[in-house]
Amino acid sequence: IKAIVVVIISAIIGIVGVSIFNRAFMKKNLGVGTYVSGTGYLMDYGLIKEFGGWPYHTLVEDIEISTDLASKGEKILFCEKAVFYDEQPKTLKYSWRQRMRWCRGTHEVFFKYSWKLVKSFFKKFSLTKWEMFVHISPVPAITFLWICSMMAIGAVYAIITNTPFIDYFNNCMLIGLKDIIGSLGITLIMVIFVMIQDWKRFNCNAFYKIFYALLFPFFMGLYLPITTIALFVRVSWKEIKHSSYYDKKKI
Repeated sequence: IKAIVVVIISAIIGIVGVSIFNRAFMKKNLGVGTYVSGTGYLMDYGLIKEFGGWPYHTLVEDIEISTDLASKGEKILFCEKAVFYDEQPKTLKYSWRQRMRWCRGTHEVFFKYSWKLVKSFFKKFSLTKWEMFVHISPVPAITFLWICSMMAIGAVYAIITNTPFIDYFNNCMLIGLKDIIGSLGITLIMVIFVMIQDWKRFNCNAFYKIFYALLFPFFMGLYLPITTIALFVRVSWKEIKHSSYYDKKKI
């Protein structure tokens, strides 16, 4: 996959996240806080002084601080008019490496803060706390692992019992594939919604806007094996080579 495609699809992932999870009706009208993800955020220095420094050192310190603040009842707000520019991984290899770090780090945050979040529910429940709990939970990884396991067990059973492949496919494999395809279909709906809403913000012609939107579910689908593998492997920080769609001198 060419670098420019990886750069733009990676950027769209961030844009969809901002648009869906921060501009939603719930955020605007129910006063639900958001979470810090990546770059482009501003923090009150008073909070850092209150922390006594910077105490967040997992692979995803942005999600870690968001989770910790949510458990304490603090709220992170979203500024819809703010504009910032970010670099993206140059190739699919670096995109995979980056997201592996994100997924492993999110799992670490779950194991470190999930019980703290649950206890905070009983002190004072809020949708912000619930959202962070859902966000860091490894449900997608466990679900994907379960589907793959059922397919593998079904395949072994089919071989042992000499079951025709078409019967195995219809009664086992197809069910799992429907679940996966259904999830990817939801991501396509999400990106279509964002494309319509922010059509003029994407600096390319209509063909490429549609082309990149159709590739979006593929990139999101890669999260399923990545987040599952991240449950079982140790991940350390490695360099991610970045690129930008825009000429930095023209920004």
